[in-house]
Amino acid sequence: ERVSAASTIHGLHGSPTYNTWHSMQQRCYNPNTAAYAFYGALGIGVCDEWADYPAFYQWAISNGYEEGLTLDRIEGTKNYCPDNCRWATKTTQARNQKMRNTNSSGFTGVSYVERLQKYQAYLTVNYKKISLGYFTDPAEACKARQDYIQNNALQHFPK
Repeated sequence: ERVSAASTIHGLHGSPTYNTWHSMQQRCYNPNTAAYAFYGALGIGVCDEWADYPAFYQWAISNGYEEGLTLDRIEGTKNYCPDNCRWATKTTQARNQKMRNTNSSGFTGVSYVERLQKYQAYLTVNYKKISLGYFTDPAEACKARQDYIQNNALQHFPK
């Protein structure tokens, strides 16, 4: 008992918040982790404040942590820190991804349809793809998508 008590710092090892914190540290600082190529190798790190788990835990509890939510960086090119992180659903996480390198339009939710030689605006809501029409200009398609999001009060879509 004494050895166990002496080696227990916070008593939350293995908890969901600890696992989130540990995974964040691994993908940012451990080159042997598969996700390192998408985080640490790109210069994404963790703020000094979250170097120790207890500080991260306090932030998590006071900032809306609930079981089933995941840690999401609001701005994907910035570090993990209190000002750039939130607890989000998996749907919000999926919508907050960076643009894929296969995207040729330069806009999220806009793709070029070769057979029509036009740009299609679309988005996915409740696992269903909604086509918003075809446009000759990708910026027009992007505007149509943004207008749809705004007019339908949809939340957590990238701008």
